[in-house]
Amino acid sequence: MSIYCVGLCLQTITSLTLTQKFVLLALCEKADNDGTNAWPSVATLARYAECSERTVQRCLGELKAKEWIAVTRRATAVKPAVYSINIGRFTEGCHPVTPKATPVTPRGDRAMSPDPSSTRPTTGVNGLDVASFLAWWIDIYKEKRNGTPYQLRKGRDAGIVQHLLRAYGLERLKTLAELLLVTDERFIASTDRGLAILSTKAMWLDHLLREHGR
Repeated sequence: MSIYCVGLCLQTITSLTLTQKFVLLALCEKADNDGTNAWPSVATLARYAECSERTVQRCLGELKAKEWIAVTRRATAVKPAVYSINIGRFTEGCHPVTPKATPVTPRGDRAMSPDPSSTRPTTGVNGLDVASFLAWWIDIYKEKRNGTPYQLRKGRDAGIVQHLLRAYGLERLKTLAELLLVTDERFIASTDRGLAILSTKAMWLDHLLREHGR
């Protein structure tokens, strides 16, 4: 699992469709830090991207054609294909995401919500907001993780929280954080579920909640 690759993908405007980007994110999550050795099954990618396996196959072909990924080992009857992600494109061929990111255009019969950073305030975060969230996080982490105390890294964690508060606001961020702590999704359950993980999974969690009308 590569949080590094996921972070690069989330922070980059790729000009991909939403489904293509979710498939690419899923590959990043399964890759090593250098983008190699990603071998999720098509079924796993379909579950992550919330689409059909046929759609995943099409997206994989499109990602290969656009040179975002390459196949380093073809699939066999018993093993999935192995992919390598061209992580150089995240920094060389694209532009960093800004707070004024372009909203996602609704397509087909499933209207998608805009990127949260384009619809929520990006100002007004202060030290009291950060301190309030961190105090709440320490308590809820211990409660949801069976008494395990959270090891706060004050400088790093405060920066993460400030960034997330600008994008989501205090109450929405609390909802996302609590979902992170209780979800049994395999790709999250295998992590330590700290604030660094929340920063890379927040957009994904927000999408899941919106899919369920929350």
